[in-house]
Amino acid sequence: MMQQLLQGQHIQGKALNQVTTEINTRMDNMFTELNSKYDAVASHIRHMDVQIAQTAETIKRQHGTLPGKTYKNPKDCNAVELRSGRHL
Repeated sequence: MMQQLLQGQHIQGKALNQVTTEINTRMDNMFTELNSKYDAVASHIRHMDVQIAQTAETIKRQHGTLPGKTYKNPKDCNAVELRSGRHL
């Protein structure tokens, strides 16, 4: 009877080792995938940082100025039109 008990424990030990090995393999694969995804995101963020720095360099402008071109207000422009249609 003791022999059967030891044999059963040995079989259960082998099964447990097999399950543990499978779990470790799955965890290793998941870690590898996660690590590669992290590297891809980090690379993308570095690329975006470079693009932002390049854009900031090209857009440098003087302090106190607005971006874009300004147009002179034509003298015949009616700035205010009343509901009656009269222009001020």
